[in-house]
Amino acid sequence: EEEIIQTHVEQSKGGVGMTTVAYCCVAKGGKSFDEQLVMEESNREFLQKLTTSVHEHGAAICAQLTHGGGFADREVTGEIQLAPSAVFNIAGLNWPKAMDELDLTFMRKAFYDAAVFVKSCGFDCVEIHCGHGYLLSQFLSPYFNKRTDDYGGNPENRARFPAEIVRTVRRAVGDDFPILVKLNMHDGHNGGMELEEAIVAANMIADASADALVLTVGQVTLNGFYMMRGGLPLEKVAQALQSPVERIAAAAFGPVVIPQTEFDDCFLRESARAVLKAVGHKIPICLMGGISSLSAMEGAMYEGFTMVQVIRSLIREPDFVNRITASLQLNQLVSDEIRKPINDIQSKCIRCNLCVIATVDPTAEFGCPFQRRDARARESNGQQKILSVQGMKDLLQGPGKIPMSTNLIPDVEDMFLSTKL
Repeated sequence: EEEIIQTHVEQSKGGVGMTTVAYCCVAKGGKSFDEQLVMEESNREFLQKLTTSVHEHGAAICAQLTHGGGFADREVTGEIQLAPSAVFNIAGLNWPKAMDELDLTFMRKAFYDAAVFVKSCGFDCVEIHCGHGYLLSQFLSPYFNKRTDDYGGNPENRARFPAEIVRTVRRAVGDDFPILVKLNMHDGHNGGMELEEAIVAANMIADASADALVLTVGQVTLNGFYMMRGGLPLEKVAQALQSPVERIAAAAFGPVVIPQTEFDDCFLRESARAVLKAVGHKIPICLMGGISSLSAMEGAMYEGFTMVQVIRSLIREPDFVNRITASLQLNQLVSDEIRKPINDIQSKCIRCNLCVIATVDPTAEFGCPFQRRDARARESNGQQKILSVQGMKDLLQGPGKIPMSTNLIPDVEDMFLSTKL
């Protein structure tokens, strides 16, 4: 718990507008790993401490609500998984139960209760996870949703239950509490949801009272690295798995099951532009996926995206936002005659994806090994691990250069950054 608090506090100190606690499970039966947080009374004291700690450093905090659906871990939960349809679960090598009307009612209540709970714990916002192959993403997917009732078949029917969950959460939190929805644009595997179907879902979710869409891609059990791109540390992932069978399977079949996808800056932008064009007039759109520079952030704002979500860049460099702010403010201190235009400020992240190891190995330390190295070096030099804007200025400026006059420096405006950890 302390590691979770430290992680989100470091993001807050580093300058983000909001940090998101990911994979907050709405019911015990939906857990996809043993340590996953369930939104229940036993976790209230911890969550209140977490939200208070983040607020003390000036950031907002969001809870991402989810349920594993068909790929919830049966060995962890002791329950047969609930899913839109009884489609084979490759992660657990078993079949889930197709949800009947009682199960649908149970799930609506689970999301309702979880939303009431997180609001009461001091969260500023809730994000409903309709991506990456979790339960609501399974409803959207023609691969996982084989239903023949009102919740299956055409794209409108497949989006019906996710939209109902948005309306349910709205009733739970009230009209003045922000609801974000993380929505897949395409699943990244044969038979999955594609962009045209995602736009149908985006329209229905917007009409169901969501306040913003966070656009993503990928399916964790069928193409896990499609949503991240970049390095594929399969050998280290295999070593980190707990079961010998899992380690052997990952080493033998990993390159086939998890193909490598090259990283490009703003790699989701083209698909996101189509969603922005279709529904941007009725709901704000958040761009994510390879947002690793000031130019990418400013470009997103220029195109009409309302916000950006930054993930690995902030795992690598929690004070990346402060570095951007300090660089811009330092430039304002120089006279117009000698001021140099700042063309770009790049993240230090190299997209190796070594930060993923902790997601499969509960004993592994969370975060980026290179960030930990930098933090140790700063501490050995008598510096803080996470630098404030002023501390970053001192680092960038060096001794004997431009004197500080912060009362003359304007704040950086119109930049809302969120990080999902």
